Amino acid sequence: MNHKDCLVSIGVFNNGLSLKYTLESIPLDYDFDYIIVDDGSTDGTKKILKEFSQQDPRIKLICRRKNIGQPGFVRNLNFGLKIARGRYIARMDADDISNKYRLEKQLRYLEKNKNVFLLASSAEIVNSKRKHLWFAKLPRHPYLLQKLQERNLIMHDSIMFINDKRTFYREKIHYAQDYDFYLNSISREKIIESLPEPLISVRIYPDTDRIDKKREKQILFSEKSKEFFRQRQIFGKDQYENFDPNIIYSTDTSLVVSRLMLEYKIRRSIRIGKNKKSDVLFKKYFLNYGKKQ
Repeated sequence: MNHKDCLVSIGVFNNGLSLKYTLESIPLDYDFDYIIVDDGSTDGTKKILKEFSQQDPRIKLICRRKNIGQPGFVRNLNFGLKIARGRYIARMDADDISNKYRLEKQLRYLEKNKNVFLLASSAEIVNSKRKHLWFAKLPRHPYLLQKLQERNLIMHDSIMFINDKRTFYREKIHYAQDYDFYLNSISREKIIESLPEPLISVRIYPDTDRIDKKREKQILFSEKSKEFFRQRQIFGKDQYENFDPNIIYSTDTSLVVSRLMLEYKIRRSIRIGKNKKSDVLFKKYFLNYGKKQ
């Protein structure tokens, strides 16, 4: 295996505390290329990255001067795709850890199954102290394809896909650019498959107002991606070019009654002990979706 086989794309922003664990999970015995884009970090992240890149010639480090949030994050993903030389792209973020056999197993699977465009895996979910919480298991194709049209099941950091130089993330889809990527691949009749083994550990953090707001935006952008997917199914194209992401940012989420949004708000209310609010949300949910169960 050599650098022509696979490239790992890693996005980084102020991940100094966890970055070391992520980089150390990169297998040393594979001659893959690693593109790491630091999106204007202001902590000690750049110093750690430079130390690793000096020790490991496989690492191609790009440092942005300024962080511009989600638009910059998606732009960096596409920049990595544009300069990638590998036949396959593996995604990874600076807060998660790959199984040491992950890249080898995914690469060998794609080499043996040339009809598969994108290969994901199940994942282990861990807490902020990296202790096991649960396994997020993925169904196999074609059931996976059916479920993806309802909601995103795939951990972005678990994917490896063919570097065809025609597939990119759409930059106006924020927080859910990966889900939009999968739905676009389905529209292009690309096969998405999964491995049942958890090949990556994904860390989650305690709820905060910032995380809740991010998750709500993610749901709204996911719903827009599903809307675009349905448009492509019916009309052969979607209205992405006319889409203004600021509409999502200005949306009052208290008025949104989509299934995914209500499910998230119910879970959140239960977690923080707001029983009266969860009762109201339950009633709203069953009023809209109860008869469809």
